[in-house]
Amino acid sequence: MLTDPTTLQVFWTGGEGPYTIQASTTGETGSWTDAKTGVASSPTTIGVDPSGVPTLLVRVIEP
Repeated sequence: MLTDPTTLQVFWTGGEGPYTIQASTTGETGSWTDAKTGVASSPTTIGVDPSGVPTLLVRVIEP
């Protein structure tokens, strides 16, 4: 379990246009916060602070 702020490298397949990476510690139907937005291809690195939460979900949204 992560307990301190760290970085996470995120990989995905798909286009090379704009993207938004979101993270949630409250589950798939919980609240999501934008961790990073940009225009590039996979991979990219985001900073996360799980604060001792046992679950961290990350999703990539491409239009």
